Amino acid sequence: MKKNLFVVLEGVDGCGKTTVSEELALILSATLIKTPLPDQDCLRVAYDHDTCMTARYLFYLSCVLSASQKIKEILPRGNVICDRYLLSSVCYHKAMGVDMTIVETNRLDIIVPDFTFCLMASPEIRELRLKRRNSSGKTIEDNHDLLEAVQLDFMANIEYIVDTTDTSPKEAANIVASYLPNI
Repeated sequence: MKKNLFVVLEGVDGCGKTTVSEELALILSATLIKTPLPDQDCLRVAYDHDTCMTARYLFYLSCVLSASQKIKEILPRGNVICDRYLLSSVCYHKAMGVDMTIVETNRLDIIVPDFTFCLMASPEIRELRLKRRNSSGKTIEDNHDLLEAVQLDFMANIEYIVDTTDTSPKEAANIVASYLPNI
């Protein structure tokens, strides 16, 4: 019997996670989950502007817990692709200086992905993509040193790395799919 897959795409802002995850979901006939979930977007705006990075980190961890519950419900019926998951919360907030010992993330009751991919792109391409989507006013996207630290942390923690600098979203999704069994 074929096992349904839970696949996560991680990476810094502008690397192509959303467009590649949409393409991958089409290829795999999978359900696409984005964290935070849509019903958490109004809170996201507030926490993204919160000056207490620890509160922000805990909010994003709660988003992962909510997404995990939803994924557990969906996975028995089909494949699931997730645009950002636990590592995004950890890597970003670690780079922001949050004390990672406040929560033992390995003890959280969350479903573990079958595969996690790190998407990356050159800083120039990321910046171009962010401008194209009219992303302005997000200080995190303007902090190149922070983004590079996050990117390095992703690369140190994720086995599968896909460079999207010179590939279309469909090509990148096909590269990701080529690593997956049973497709």
